[in-house]
Amino acid sequence: MSKIEERRKWKNVNNEEGRRKYRRLRNELKRATDRAKKEYLEKICNEIMEFQRTGRYDLMYMKTKELGWKENHGIQNVGIEDSQGNRIVDQRQVLKIWENYISELYDRPNRPETLEVEPEEEVDTDEKGPYILQSEVEKAIKEMRKGKATGDDDVPGDVLKLLGEGGLKTLTKLMNTIYESGEWPKDFTEVTMIALKKKTKATKCSDHRTISLIAHTAKIIAKILKRRIERKIEDVLGEDQFGFRRGKGTRDAIGMMRIIAERTLEIDEELCVCFIDWQKAFDRVNWTKLMQILKETGIDWHERRLISKLYMDQKVRVRLDRGERGSVQIGRGVRQGCCLSPILFNLYSECLTKEALDGLGDFKVGRQIIQTVKYADDLVLMAKEETVLQGMIDRLIEIG
Repeated sequence: MSKIEERRKWKNVNNEEGRRKYRRLRNELKRATDRAKKEYLEKICNEIMEFQRTGRYDLMYMKTKELGWKENHGIQNVGIEDSQGNRIVDQRQVLKIWENYISELYDRPNRPETLEVEPEEEVDTDEKGPYILQSEVEKAIKEMRKGKATGDDDVPGDVLKLLGEGGLKTLTKLMNTIYESGEWPKDFTEVTMIALKKKTKATKCSDHRTISLIAHTAKIIAKILKRRIERKIEDVLGEDQFGFRRGKGTRDAIGMMRIIAERTLEIDEELCVCFIDWQKAFDRVNWTKLMQILKETGIDWHERRLISKLYMDQKVRVRLDRGERGSVQIGRGVRQGCCLSPILFNLYSECLTKEALDGLGDFKVGRQIIQTVKYADDLVLMAKEETVLQGMIDRLIEIG
């Protein structure tokens, strides 16, 4: 405030010294305000990304509105660089650039033509999965957070919370029709993708964080499937996985690493550690391998069929701020914004890590060999010798 007052004082001094000091103070204040604005926007964007990472989509949506998204529900057209580095502002060309970016991110050359599960007649009745109960639907609706953006069906989540007994029965019947037939409504498989800037001067698609808007009714059945699958995979996930699990978090992972480090110091042993953050790990999940893992884990047939259909039929509609949309076919990765994705990724990464590190590792606490500490896609590898650790890294790269 003192510089503002000083600038105001020199503004009315009509001589060379006054004009010089006024320009200097004006420039200093502009740099300071630009720096403060940049820090503020980066802070908000980091908070939004963390809310998305931890599944707090209500807080994510509220923070998004702080950035002025109330009037611009889409990718803002301030220009995007193409592959040659040219700034493009034409809406149709910008949309095409975004479509290509999403396609390259989620598509793969050998996209499976089908993810069909085994025929129903080959499956025992007790392995198909039970009907969806009305109590499951009610619980899923109760867990939905208020104030969330709508999906392609334009049905607000708050409306579902107002359903009476008749509405709940009708909705449960719809859920069971989808569950028994394995066919998803089109509005449930198509998502609208918008983007948030990671930094103030975002000129590339990679400078944005993409956000998917999913139909709230689709989220209900996804929540039901999530709860059923969670119960079955909890014993499969190792004690060293701290991401997206009830009662566990980053503090537990850090605490475990600290205990291990202190233990090695006490017994005067060496500990070699490698910290790995897989690039675009959630976007590179192989669907065929995922379906194989779900079957081997004992997930019910109806649930596996629903997941396979959801992934094969899904499409992303990229939306710009003026309403222009383009459709992109997805070929890999877990579904962004879906509550099923964290547990599917946890199971997928757990099985791949076990396969890669089977028989490797030489670091023991007591009689137990400890190879990893995991938090979602963040991985810590541990070994007593560098050569052993390098072998573990090489094997992970080969498998993953």
